[in-house]
Amino acid sequence: YSIYLCYNHRMKHKNHLVEYIAKNDFNQASFARYLGIPRKTLTEYCTGRNLPFSPMARKIAEELGTDLLAIWPEYHLSQNRGFSRKKKDQIE
Repeated sequence: YSIYLCYNHRMKHKNHLVEYIAKNDFNQASFARYLGIPRKTLTEYCTGRNLPFSPMARKIAEELGTDLLAIWPEYHLSQNRGFSRKKKDQIE
């Protein structure tokens, strides 16, 4: 399965990243250091301003011990397609 993103320029992307970070006894700064990414980047993921690409999203979910879709419900699984930032109507 490949991962697709439901992308809407006008909305923030709903996610549960902050809750999963807290459940794993991290704060945003320490988790960003753990992942090797800038704190600002992680903050943008947490606020929904930006979404990580597939490899980073998978790494985050794996490190937090959960499923990708549990953190980012807007990610969609689709067979035989690559990761894309296409609008939802272009995915279907």
